[in-house]
Amino acid sequence: MKIKINQIELNELTQSRVEINSEIVSDYEEAYHQGVRLPDIKVYFDGDKHWLADGYHRYHAASKIGLLEIDADMVQGTRRDAILYSVRANSEHGLRRTHADKRKAVQTLLTDTEWSTWSNNEIAKRCAVSHTLVNELRRTLEAASSIETITNNESGEGKRKFLTSTGKTAEMKTANIGSKLKPAHSEEPPKDSDASAEPTIASGQISSIPEGMMLVSKEEYDEMILTYQEVLDENTSMQKLFDSIDGLPTAMAEIKRLNEYVKTLERRINGLLNEKNEVIRLVKWWQRKCGALEKKVKDLEVQVKNYQKDIVQF
Repeated sequence: MKIKINQIELNELTQSRVEINSEIVSDYEEAYHQGVRLPDIKVYFDGDKHWLADGYHRYHAASKIGLLEIDADMVQGTRRDAILYSVRANSEHGLRRTHADKRKAVQTLLTDTEWSTWSNNEIAKRCAVSHTLVNELRRTLEAASSIETITNNESGEGKRKFLTSTGKTAEMKTANIGSKLKPAHSEEPPKDSDASAEPTIASGQISSIPEGMMLVSKEEYDEMILTYQEVLDENTSMQKLFDSIDGLPTAMAEIKRLNEYVKTLERRINGLLNEKNEVIRLVKWWQRKCGALEKKVKDLEVQVKNYQKDIVQF
């Protein structure tokens, strides 16, 4: 069906590519000028807007040459339906996706509240990529957001949000950290005590400080102690992660070498495929030639038999 160009809605999330390839757009412009019918673009209609899910290069080419309408495959669906379709678009046809395109598609799902709860295998299936890429990007995003400091603008209350080792989000109040405790009584400390010594709290130990001397409730205090232990555990996990990154340059160099090797193999395979196609073409040509010669031989045999009959009768 035809759809008007000015009715199509563009959206960053429904465009799974990192950038538009200007050379491809120019090629499509030339094709439209020559009257070539390119494949339909994919559009989702939610009853109000037409969301472009696949065919951004064709859309831009048609727009640049002033076409008013474009061939489209329109289905009923929302913008989110269009996004889900776009993340695997061009995995089997069209301009080949770059590694950056695949990463953007995966990150689109990993940064979504609903889709990020899907398993790595499910996201890999939706984006038509390997589950190892999804796992890598998920770990990177989790590491970047594992410890985040936020401030409540209304109350000025400091908080720290982080991911625990079990993957749950927790918050720790930090407004009073570093502030001096005000004594509840004006009594002087015992003479045999060290006034300069600061109290220490063992990891995971619940303090027995009298409830009346606390600036926070006992439940909040106990929660802070447990949260403190979780932060220590998380820091240990983060340190292990950073230690594992030390070998990243070597791994990246090896990946680069393997990618170049893969490209070389792809060029060789394409060359062999072209040679195979040429051989097939030549074989078919010779088959046609042989068929024509066989027909001529049969015609000659018939003529010879006719001549023989004429000679006998004569």
